[in-house]
Amino acid sequence: MQHIENLLKQTDLVNKYGIGNAHLLWSMGLYLDESDFDKLASDGLTDGGNDKKK
Repeated sequence: MQHIENLLKQTDLVNKYGIGNAHLLWSMGLYLDESDFDKLASDGLTDGGNDKKK
């Protein structure tokens, strides 16, 4: 699967957010045409119901 191979080339993203969140961010970024993954992560990723933006 070529898309997984391309994702795994994004080593900074995978190391920073983990493979699951990196896959989500990368997919969302491609769909939304957003290249700032840190902004996308801060706006869209949460780990629980009471997460706060940092």
